[in-house]
Amino acid sequence: CILVAFFFAAGGDVKKSQVEIESLVDEGVSLGDLLKKGPASTKEEKLEGAEQKSDSGSAGVAPVGETEASRSAAKQLELGALYRDGSNVTDIDLEVAFGHFLEAAKLGSVEGLFEVGLAYKTGDGVELDIEKGLKYLQVASDMGHPGAQRELSFMYSSGLGVERDEAMAVLLAHFAAKGGDLLAQMALGYRHMFGLGVPKSCPSAVLYYTPVAESVVQHVQESGGPPILERQRVAIDPPARVGVGEEDDVIQYYQYSAERGDTSAQVALGRLHYYGAKGLPRNGGKALHFFELAAAQGDGNAMSHLGNMYAHGISVPANNETALEYFRRAADMGNAAAQNGLGYMHMYGQGVSQSYSTALSYFAKASEQGNSEGRFNLAALHVGGHGVKKDYGKALYHFTIAANQGHLLALYNLAMMHRNGLGTPKSCPTALQFLKGVAERGPVGGSLQDGYKLWAKGDYSGAIVKYLAAAEVGYEVAQSNLATIFDRFGDSVEDLPMQLPDQTSALLWFGRAAEQNNVDAYLRMGDYHYYGLGTPVNLAKAAANYRLAGDVRNAQALFNLGYMHHHGLGIPQDHHLAKRYYDMAGETTKDAQIPVMLALWALWLDDTIATIMTTVDREGPRLAVKFGLPLPPPSSVWLPLLQAYWDVVLATVLVGILSIVLSVRAARLRPRRS
Repeated sequence: CILVAFFFAAGGDVKKSQVEIESLVDEGVSLGDLLKKGPASTKEEKLEGAEQKSDSGSAGVAPVGETEASRSAAKQLELGALYRDGSNVTDIDLEVAFGHFLEAAKLGSVEGLFEVGLAYKTGDGVELDIEKGLKYLQVASDMGHPGAQRELSFMYSSGLGVERDEAMAVLLAHFAAKGGDLLAQMALGYRHMFGLGVPKSCPSAVLYYTPVAESVVQHVQESGGPPILERQRVAIDPPARVGVGEEDDVIQYYQYSAERGDTSAQVALGRLHYYGAKGLPRNGGKALHFFELAAAQGDGNAMSHLGNMYAHGISVPANNETALEYFRRAADMGNAAAQNGLGYMHMYGQGVSQSYSTALSYFAKASEQGNSEGRFNLAALHVGGHGVKKDYGKALYHFTIAANQGHLLALYNLAMMHRNGLGTPKSCPTALQFLKGVAERGPVGGSLQDGYKLWAKGDYSGAIVKYLAAAEVGYEVAQSNLATIFDRFGDSVEDLPMQLPDQTSALLWFGRAAEQNNVDAYLRMGDYHYYGLGTPVNLAKAAANYRLAGDVRNAQALFNLGYMHHHGLGIPQDHHLAKRYYDMAGETTKDAQIPVMLALWALWLDDTIATIMTTVDREGPRLAVKFGLPLPPPSSVWLPLLQAYWDVVLATVLVGILSIVLSVRAARLRPRRS
């Protein structure tokens, strides 16, 4: 049995009257001001109604009964969600969605208040306004809305629009988690995993991550597959240099080719619509259209996708006969996904007689071709002992292979087996890593793509807001991207009310990313401590971070360690270790060979000078006594003077050399006597 934690919330009084709700909002965005007009009929009227003020406060509220108002608010919320998420009958239109959410807020809906506040905070469908968003979210939070409490928690944690307060952030996250908010549970799981503001505890982290992972698994089972998560990292160069709009070009190319009958382009577009990638929302209807076009031309991949959609009733009525027809046609062409599909149909007896042995045969064929679904189903048969002897060890083996191929459900099952000691010794840390990986494949991953698009457009403020949501729940790529934006483009972020300076924010998120073993973050952490950026200079911490990055053969970190050992900066001076680190940096990448060569020359020169000085100090007094000369001063006296006035000494030497050259030249040019 798997222990699952369920969280319940007492919640606030969601039946407050509109007058009571209005009194909770500051005058700048009071709900009474928004209640002047009735429901708007067009997008323009909705947006105008969102901002217009009323001199009569709530006097313009229509005398609508509470039940009718609740029904109207629910309808507005439903319409808002349709336009926010898109569907087979509506395209995504965030401005229209915002208008519907605003109408729901006017009718006293707590959910409407939350959605309006979230829209202002993220700039989705309305101009980004952190101050307004904060006020709406505060009202919804006071009324017990878990999502609003979670958003406020994130704002207090990062210092967005409010004074940074970790204690308040943790408190609000706990309230939101008890209210069933999955992102808050994910955030607390991440905090317990690394001990951020809460005790470091693997069991507690697992407890919080488990319901999130289960929700993702349920979503995958209902939708037919996980969304494609694109973990793109922002570059240190301005966006204009990284090819803005490449995704649109790719989609346009696919569409152009698909219209001309290219089956590979049709299948590619079908997959993009089916899973939701390259900026396209999930749309089963469009995916079905492109798969049918390709299947009509005999494409096996398209047939296997269609078989899967008909077998599970995804965007079409479930039909076992049609699914079997597509699977068989594709399997005859050697398609691995279709072979797995036939195995699935035999395993559950859908349209055919149930036969575990036949299913096992098809799953094995699919697995041999690298199909992760077939491998996962092989593991499932070994777990249940269907058609084979129950064997948790073999199940673990097959789940591991499938998980390494990116199969989400296999990863989840691996987590449960490690957590409960099935086929392997119990391991909380291993289970926790797997659960975190499953949880991060949920819908919140879309904010990573949104953040990258905004960064590519040069909208750094919008990108920061999007990345903050993902960073707070533990996405390492979001933390790294946040740190890079604050580090490289912080001067361009002027309209965002961040309470922490850019360098301090960058240091915070570099530190979070480094905790998750981001090598570049370790390197930048070392730089920040070395130069005192956002923190006092601390050469010992700089060396420690460089050493962590150097452990995975980062050339820059190895070179920096060599330099610090060369000159004794924060760590003991050791020329032997310095040479070793310089050599390792040069061996790691060719780009480091010239700097390493120069550093080795400097190291040789320093060693040579040190040898000369030692010899002079040792032999000078003996020679002075032997030849009756005055004792020369030790190098400890004149060497510091030489270092202090090296420019004068160098100029004197150069003048001397020049004088000798001119004298020789003049002697050669002097006319000889006959």
